[in-house]
Amino acid sequence: MVTRGRIELPTRGLQFFCSLFLVFSVATGASAIYFELDHFDVNFRFKDPGLVVNWTPKITTIVGGNLKLDVPVTVDLFPIWTDEVSVNQDDKVPYEVIV
Repeated sequence: MVTRGRIELPTRGLQFFCSLFLVFSVATGASAIYFELDHFDVNFRFKDPGLVVNWTPKITTIVGGNLKLDVPVTVDLFPIWTDEVSVNQDDKVPYEVIV
Protein backbone atom coordinates (compact mmCIF):
# COMPACT_ATOMS: atom_id res chain seq x y z
CA MET A 1 0.00 0.00 0.00
CA VAL A 2 1.22 3.56 -0.73
CA THR A 3 0.86 6.32 1.85
CA ARG A 4 2.19 9.88 1.34
CA GLY A 5 4.83 8.78 -1.15
CA ARG A 6 6.13 5.91 0.97
CA ILE A 7 5.69 2.21 0.32
CA GLU A 8 4.62 0.22 3.36
CA LEU A 9 4.92 -3.54 3.51
CA PRO A 10 2.71 -5.63 5.70
CA THR A 11 4.59 -6.49 8.91
CA ARG A 12 4.29 -10.25 8.43
CA GLY A 13 5.78 -10.12 4.93
CA LEU A 14 8.68 -7.98 6.09
CA GLN A 15 9.42 -10.25 9.05
CA PHE A 16 9.36 -13.30 6.79
CA PHE A 17 11.66 -11.63 4.24
CA CYS A 18 14.15 -10.55 6.94
CA SER A 19 14.14 -14.02 8.52
CA LEU A 20 14.69 -15.68 5.16
CA PHE A 21 17.52 -13.25 4.32
CA LEU A 22 19.20 -13.88 7.68
CA VAL A 23 19.01 -17.67 7.30
CA PHE A 24 20.57 -17.62 3.82
CA SER A 25 23.22 -15.05 4.81
CA VAL A 26 24.40 -17.15 7.73
CA ALA A 27 24.24 -20.41 5.78
CA THR A 28 26.24 -19.14 2.81
CA GLY A 29 28.66 -17.07 4.88
CA ALA A 30 29.74 -20.07 6.92
CA SER A 31 30.53 -22.29 3.94
CA ALA A 32 33.97 -22.52 2.33
CA ILE A 33 34.86 -22.44 -1.34
CA TYR A 34 37.19 -25.16 -2.62
CA PHE A 35 39.99 -24.08 -4.95
CA GLU A 36 42.53 -26.06 -6.92
CA LEU A 37 45.74 -24.82 -8.56
CA ASP A 38 47.19 -27.20 -11.10
CA HIS A 39 49.02 -24.88 -13.48
CA PHE A 40 50.47 -21.38 -13.69
CA ASP A 41 52.68 -19.43 -16.11
CA VAL A 42 55.37 -16.85 -15.40
CA ASN A 43 56.23 -14.28 -18.06
CA PHE A 44 59.14 -11.88 -17.63
CA ARG A 45 62.18 -10.40 -19.35
CA PHE A 46 64.65 -13.26 -19.82
CA LYS A 47 67.37 -11.55 -21.89
CA ASP A 48 69.20 -8.23 -22.12
CA PRO A 49 68.49 -5.35 -22.23
CA GLY A 50 67.11 -5.42 -18.72
CA LEU A 51 67.71 -7.46 -15.60
CA VAL A 52 67.85 -11.11 -16.65
CA VAL A 53 65.96 -13.25 -14.15
CA ASN A 54 65.50 -16.97 -13.67
CA TRP A 55 62.82 -18.97 -11.89
CA THR A 56 61.89 -22.54 -11.01
CA PRO A 57 58.42 -23.76 -10.05
CA LYS A 58 58.07 -25.00 -6.47
CA ILE A 59 54.69 -26.59 -7.13
CA THR A 60 54.97 -29.90 -8.93
CA THR A 61 51.61 -31.37 -7.89
CA ILE A 62 48.07 -30.02 -7.66
CA VAL A 63 47.54 -27.70 -4.69
CA GLY A 64 44.03 -27.34 -3.29
CA GLY A 65 42.11 -26.37 -0.22
CA ASN A 66 39.16 -24.55 1.25
CA LEU A 67 38.97 -20.77 1.12
CA LYS A 68 37.23 -19.17 4.06
CA LEU A 69 36.38 -15.55 4.67
CA ASP A 70 39.16 -13.63 6.47
CA VAL A 71 41.50 -16.67 6.49
CA PRO A 72 44.51 -16.01 4.23
CA VAL A 73 46.01 -18.81 2.14
CA THR A 74 49.68 -18.58 1.17
CA VAL A 75 51.38 -20.79 -1.41
CA ASP A 76 55.05 -20.57 -2.45
CA LEU A 77 54.84 -20.71 -6.22
CA PHE A 78 58.43 -20.10 -7.28
CA PRO A 79 61.76 -18.49 -6.35
CA ILE A 80 63.08 -15.76 -8.65
CA TRP A 81 66.72 -14.70 -8.93
CA THR A 82 69.38 -13.28 -11.22
CA ASP A 83 72.81 -14.60 -12.17
CA GLU A 84 74.03 -11.17 -13.29
CA VAL A 85 77.20 -10.15 -11.46
CA SER A 86 76.84 -6.38 -11.89
CA VAL A 87 74.05 -3.81 -12.09
CA ASN A 88 74.09 -1.82 -15.33
CA GLN A 89 71.84 1.05 -16.42
CA ASP A 90 69.61 -1.30 -18.42
CA ASP A 91 69.06 -3.40 -15.27
CA LYS A 92 67.41 -0.43 -13.53
CA VAL A 93 64.57 -0.15 -16.07
CA PRO A 94 61.40 -1.70 -14.60
CA TYR A 95 59.81 -4.55 -16.52
CA GLU A 96 56.73 -6.59 -15.67
CA VAL A 97 56.70 -10.03 -14.13
CA ILE A 98 53.29 -11.59 -14.88
CA VAL A 99 52.10 -14.70 -13.05
